[in-house]
Amino acid sequence: MIQKSFFDIIPFCIIFCVFTLYSVSHKSSVIHTPTKNFEINHTKYAFATLATPAFCMGAIALGHTLRVHHQDKYDMLCLVTPDVNQTWIDILSQWWRVIKVPNYKPFSSFRRSWAKLFLWDQVEYEKMVYFDTDMLVLQSLDELFEYPELSCAPDPGPPQICNSGVLVLKPEAGKSDHMKKTVKQKRLFQGIGDQSFINSYFGGFTPLHPKYNVPRVQSSGFGWAFDKNVSKVIHYVCKKPWKCGREGASYCGCGYPSFNSLWWKVWDEACSNHKCMETWEE
Repeated sequence: MIQKSFFDIIPFCIIFCVFTLYSVSHKSSVIHTPTKNFEINHTKYAFATLATPAFCMGAIALGHTLRVHHQDKYDMLCLVTPDVNQTWIDILSQWWRVIKVPNYKPFSSFRRSWAKLFLWDQVEYEKMVYFDTDMLVLQSLDELFEYPELSCAPDPGPPQICNSGVLVLKPEAGKSDHMKKTVKQKRLFQGIGDQSFINSYFGGFTPLHPKYNVPRVQSSGFGWAFDKNVSKVIHYVCKKPWKCGREGASYCGCGYPSFNSLWWKVWDEACSNHKCMETWEE
Protein backbone atom coordinates (compact mmCIF):
# COMPACT_ATOMS: atom_id res chain seq x y z
CA MET A 1 0.00 0.00 0.00
CA ILE A 2 2.80 2.33 0.96
CA GLN A 3 4.70 1.49 -2.23
CA LYS A 4 1.64 2.24 -4.37
CA SER A 5 1.09 5.62 -2.69
CA PHE A 6 4.73 6.53 -3.30
CA PHE A 7 4.47 5.88 -7.03
CA ASP A 8 1.13 7.70 -7.16
CA ILE A 9 2.72 10.95 -6.01
CA ILE A 10 5.70 10.85 -8.41
CA PRO A 11 3.78 12.51 -11.31
CA PHE A 12 2.59 15.23 -8.95
CA CYS A 13 6.17 15.88 -7.77
CA ILE A 14 7.42 16.13 -11.34
CA ILE A 15 4.69 18.59 -12.30
CA PHE A 16 5.34 20.68 -9.18
CA CYS A 17 9.11 20.86 -9.86
CA VAL A 18 8.64 21.84 -13.50
CA PHE A 19 6.12 24.53 -12.56
CA THR A 20 8.45 25.89 -9.87
CA LEU A 21 11.45 26.05 -12.21
CA TYR A 22 9.38 27.77 -14.89
CA SER A 23 8.06 30.30 -12.41
CA VAL A 24 11.54 31.18 -11.12
CA SER A 25 13.06 31.50 -14.59
CA HIS A 26 10.10 33.50 -15.87
CA LYS A 27 10.24 35.93 -12.97
CA SER A 28 13.99 36.37 -13.39
CA SER A 29 13.66 37.32 -17.05
CA VAL A 30 11.00 39.90 -16.29
CA ILE A 31 12.18 41.45 -13.05
CA HIS A 32 15.98 41.24 -13.19
CA THR A 33 17.80 42.90 -16.09
CA PRO A 34 21.52 42.45 -15.46
CA THR A 35 24.02 44.98 -16.76
CA LYS A 36 27.24 43.67 -18.25
CA ASN A 37 30.35 45.74 -17.72
CA PHE A 38 32.79 46.26 -20.54
CA GLU A 39 35.11 43.32 -21.11
CA ILE A 40 38.65 43.78 -22.45
CA ASN A 41 39.16 41.76 -25.62
CA HIS A 42 42.83 42.72 -26.06
CA THR A 43 42.27 43.79 -29.63
CA LYS A 44 45.05 45.62 -31.45
CA TYR A 45 42.69 48.47 -32.34
CA ALA A 46 40.49 50.50 -30.02
CA PHE A 47 38.01 53.36 -29.94
CA ALA A 48 38.59 56.02 -27.29
CA THR A 49 37.11 59.13 -25.72
CA LEU A 50 37.76 61.50 -22.81
CA ALA A 51 35.11 62.20 -20.16
CA THR A 52 34.86 64.93 -17.55
CA PRO A 53 31.95 65.46 -15.11
CA ALA A 54 30.23 67.67 -17.69
CA PHE A 55 30.54 65.09 -20.48
CA CYS A 56 29.82 61.70 -18.89
CA MET A 57 26.31 61.69 -20.36
CA GLY A 58 27.82 62.26 -23.79
CA ALA A 59 30.20 59.33 -23.30
CA ILE A 60 27.24 57.04 -22.66
CA ALA A 61 25.45 58.01 -25.89
CA LEU A 62 28.68 57.82 -27.90
CA GLY A 63 29.55 54.44 -26.41
CA HIS A 64 26.11 53.08 -27.20
CA THR A 65 26.33 54.06 -30.88
CA LEU A 66 29.82 52.55 -31.17
CA ARG A 67 28.51 49.31 -29.68
CA VAL A 68 25.48 49.27 -32.00
CA HIS A 69 27.65 49.45 -35.12
CA HIS A 70 30.68 47.40 -33.97
CA GLN A 71 29.46 45.15 -31.12
CA ASP A 72 32.58 43.84 -29.30
CA LYS A 73 34.90 44.01 -32.29
CA TYR A 74 37.17 46.63 -30.72
CA ASP A 75 38.11 47.61 -27.20
CA MET A 76 36.63 50.92 -26.08
CA LEU A 77 38.62 53.20 -23.77
CA CYS A 78 37.31 56.15 -21.82
CA LEU A 79 39.91 58.36 -20.16
CA VAL A 80 38.47 60.14 -17.12
CA THR A 81 39.85 63.10 -15.22
CA PRO A 82 40.26 62.96 -11.40
CA ASP A 83 37.05 64.91 -10.80
CA VAL A 84 34.88 62.12 -12.27
CA ASN A 85 33.44 60.34 -9.23
CA GLN A 86 33.18 56.59 -8.63
CA THR A 87 29.45 56.50 -9.36
CA TRP A 88 30.05 57.79 -12.86
CA ILE A 89 33.04 55.49 -13.33
CA ASP A 90 30.84 52.49 -12.50
CA ILE A 91 28.19 53.70 -14.96
CA LEU A 92 30.67 54.35 -17.77
CA SER A 93 32.20 50.90 -17.21
CA GLN A 94 29.06 49.36 -18.71
CA TRP A 95 30.26 50.59 -22.12
CA TRP A 96 33.91 51.52 -21.72
CA ARG A 97 37.19 50.37 -20.26
CA VAL A 98 37.66 53.33 -17.92
CA ILE A 99 41.19 54.65 -17.40
CA LYS A 100 41.89 57.33 -14.80
CA VAL A 101 44.38 59.95 -15.90
CA PRO A 102 45.97 62.75 -13.84
CA ASN A 103 45.20 66.42 -14.17
CA TYR A 104 47.11 68.11 -16.95
CA LYS A 105 46.28 71.77 -17.47
CA PRO A 106 49.22 73.62 -19.03
CA PHE A 107 46.96 76.53 -19.96
CA SER A 108 43.64 77.83 -18.75
CA SER A 109 41.91 77.51 -22.13
CA PHE A 110 40.19 74.17 -22.76
CA ARG A 111 41.88 73.08 -19.55
CA ARG A 112 40.32 69.62 -19.31
CA SER A 113 40.74 68.61 -22.95
CA TRP A 114 44.53 68.63 -22.58
CA ALA A 115 44.18 65.22 -20.90
CA LYS A 116 43.67 63.96 -24.45
CA LEU A 117 47.47 63.73 -24.71
CA PHE A 118 47.39 60.65 -22.44
CA LEU A 119 45.86 58.73 -25.36
CA TRP A 120 49.38 58.20 -26.69
CA ASP A 121 50.27 56.28 -23.49
CA GLN A 122 47.92 53.38 -24.31
CA VAL A 123 50.72 51.37 -25.94
CA GLU A 124 48.91 48.02 -25.70
CA TYR A 125 47.05 49.14 -28.82
CA GLU A 126 48.55 49.41 -32.27
CA LYS A 127 46.13 52.12 -33.35
CA MET A 128 43.25 54.08 -31.86
CA VAL A 129 40.40 56.20 -33.14
CA TYR A 130 39.46 58.96 -30.73
CA PHE A 131 36.08 60.76 -30.58
CA ASP A 132 35.00 63.77 -28.58
CA THR A 133 32.18 62.79 -26.24
CA ASP A 134 29.73 65.19 -27.92
CA MET A 135 29.43 62.90 -30.93
CA LEU A 136 27.14 60.17 -32.22
CA VAL A 137 28.26 57.42 -34.60
CA LEU A 138 25.70 56.62 -37.30
CA GLN A 139 27.47 53.93 -39.34
CA SER A 140 30.31 51.41 -39.11
CA LEU A 141 33.78 52.96 -38.99
CA ASP A 142 36.02 49.93 -39.54
CA GLU A 143 37.82 51.66 -42.38
CA LEU A 144 39.23 54.38 -40.13
CA PHE A 145 41.79 51.96 -38.74
CA GLU A 146 43.34 51.77 -42.22
CA TYR A 147 44.42 55.42 -41.98
CA PRO A 148 47.83 56.46 -40.63
CA GLU A 149 48.64 58.74 -37.73
CA LEU A 150 47.69 61.61 -37.75
CA SER A 151 44.37 61.47 -39.62
CA CYS A 152 41.40 63.74 -38.99
CA ALA A 153 38.74 65.76 -40.76
CA PRO A 154 39.73 69.36 -41.52
CA ASP A 155 37.86 72.28 -40.04
CA PRO A 156 35.33 73.63 -42.58
CA GLY A 157 36.79 77.12 -42.78
CA PRO A 158 40.29 78.40 -43.45
CA PRO A 159 42.90 77.64 -42.36
CA GLN A 160 42.41 73.96 -43.14
CA ILE A 161 43.59 72.59 -39.81
CA CYS A 162 42.91 69.20 -38.26
CA ASN A 163 39.77 69.14 -36.14
CA SER A 164 40.76 67.02 -33.14
CA GLY A 165 37.19 65.85 -32.51
CA VAL A 166 38.04 62.66 -34.43
CA LEU A 167 41.65 61.46 -34.46
CA VAL A 168 43.37 58.39 -35.84
CA LEU A 169 46.50 57.99 -33.73
CA LYS A 170 49.23 55.51 -32.91
CA PRO A 171 50.19 55.13 -29.23
CA GLU A 172 53.91 55.17 -28.56
CA ALA A 173 55.94 54.87 -25.37
CA GLY A 174 57.16 58.25 -24.18
CA LYS A 175 55.15 60.16 -26.79
CA SER A 176 52.86 61.99 -24.38
CA ASP A 177 55.82 62.97 -22.18
CA HIS A 178 57.56 64.45 -25.20
CA MET A 179 54.40 66.28 -26.20
CA LYS A 180 54.01 67.75 -22.71
CA LYS A 181 57.64 68.88 -22.62
CA THR A 182 57.23 70.43 -26.03
CA VAL A 183 54.14 72.42 -25.16
CA LYS A 184 55.77 73.85 -22.03
CA GLN A 185 59.34 74.40 -23.23
CA LYS A 186 58.85 75.59 -26.78
CA ARG A 187 55.28 76.86 -26.61
CA LEU A 188 54.79 75.01 -29.89
CA PHE A 189 51.20 75.93 -30.59
CA GLN A 190 49.19 78.63 -32.28
CA GLY A 191 45.77 79.65 -31.08
CA ILE A 192 44.26 77.95 -28.03
CA GLY A 193 43.61 74.48 -26.73
CA ASP A 194 44.83 70.98 -27.46
CA GLN A 195 43.66 71.15 -31.09
CA SER A 196 46.04 73.96 -31.96
CA PHE A 197 48.90 72.19 -30.21
CA ILE A 198 48.27 68.85 -31.94
CA ASN A 199 48.28 70.62 -35.31
CA SER A 200 51.57 72.34 -34.54
CA TYR A 201 53.20 69.26 -33.03
CA PHE A 202 52.55 66.95 -35.98
CA GLY A 203 52.97 69.64 -38.62
CA GLY A 204 50.46 68.03 -40.97
CA PHE A 205 47.76 65.41 -41.20
CA THR A 206 46.03 62.97 -43.51
CA PRO A 207 42.57 64.41 -44.21
CA LEU A 208 39.51 62.30 -43.54
CA HIS A 209 36.33 62.81 -45.52
CA PRO A 210 34.13 65.45 -43.81
CA LYS A 211 31.42 62.82 -43.26
CA TYR A 212 33.48 61.50 -40.34
CA ASN A 213 33.07 64.74 -38.38
CA VAL A 214 29.93 66.64 -39.39
CA PRO A 215 29.27 69.63 -37.11
CA ARG A 216 25.68 70.23 -36.11
CA VAL A 217 25.82 73.89 -37.20
CA GLN A 218 23.32 75.51 -39.54
CA SER A 219 25.90 77.74 -41.26
CA SER A 220 28.76 75.23 -41.47
CA GLY A 221 28.15 74.29 -45.11
CA PHE A 222 27.55 70.66 -44.13
CA GLY A 223 23.86 70.63 -44.98
CA TRP A 224 24.61 68.33 -47.91
CA ALA A 225 25.82 65.63 -45.51
CA PHE A 226 22.56 65.73 -43.59
CA ASP A 227 20.37 66.06 -46.69
CA LYS A 228 21.99 63.11 -48.47
CA ASN A 229 22.15 61.03 -45.30
CA VAL A 230 25.86 60.31 -45.74
CA SER A 231 27.03 61.52 -42.32
CA LYS A 232 28.92 58.88 -40.37
CA VAL A 233 29.61 60.94 -37.25
CA ILE A 234 27.62 63.91 -35.95
CA HIS A 235 29.51 66.45 -33.84
CA TYR A 236 27.28 68.33 -31.38
CA VAL A 237 29.24 71.57 -31.28
CA CYS A 238 27.83 74.56 -29.35
CA LYS A 239 25.61 73.76 -26.38
CA LYS A 240 25.16 70.05 -25.79
CA PRO A 241 21.74 68.33 -25.87
CA TRP A 242 22.04 67.02 -22.32
CA LYS A 243 22.92 70.49 -21.01
CA CYS A 244 19.75 71.95 -22.53
CA GLY A 245 17.65 69.12 -21.12
CA ARG A 246 14.76 67.38 -22.80
CA GLU A 247 12.69 70.54 -22.63
CA GLY A 248 15.29 72.38 -24.74
CA ALA A 249 15.46 69.84 -27.56
CA SER A 250 13.49 72.07 -29.93
CA TYR A 251 15.94 74.98 -29.80
CA CYS A 252 19.25 73.86 -28.27
CA GLY A 253 22.51 74.28 -30.18
CA CYS A 254 23.47 76.02 -33.40
CA GLY A 255 20.91 74.59 -35.79
CA TYR A 256 19.31 71.32 -36.85
CA PRO A 257 17.29 70.90 -33.62
CA SER A 258 15.93 67.58 -34.85
CA PHE A 259 19.33 66.09 -34.04
CA ASN A 260 18.74 66.93 -30.38
CA SER A 261 15.78 64.56 -30.45
CA LEU A 262 18.05 61.96 -32.07
CA TRP A 263 20.55 62.32 -29.24
CA TRP A 264 17.84 61.83 -26.61
CA LYS A 265 16.54 58.80 -28.48
CA VAL A 266 20.02 57.26 -28.37
CA TRP A 267 20.30 58.12 -24.69
CA ASP A 268 16.99 56.41 -23.88
CA GLU A 269 18.01 53.33 -25.87
CA ALA A 270 21.35 53.14 -24.07
CA CYS A 271 19.76 53.50 -20.65
CA SER A 272 16.78 51.20 -21.23
CA ASN A 273 18.69 48.24 -19.76
CA HIS A 274 21.67 49.93 -18.11
CA LYS A 275 22.18 52.05 -15.04
CA CYS A 276 22.36 55.76 -15.95
CA MET A 277 22.20 59.19 -14.33
CA GLU A 278 20.57 62.10 -16.10
CA THR A 279 22.80 64.74 -14.55
CA TRP A 280 25.99 66.68 -15.24
CA GLU A 281 28.17 69.32 -13.64
CA GLU A 282 30.93 71.62 -14.84
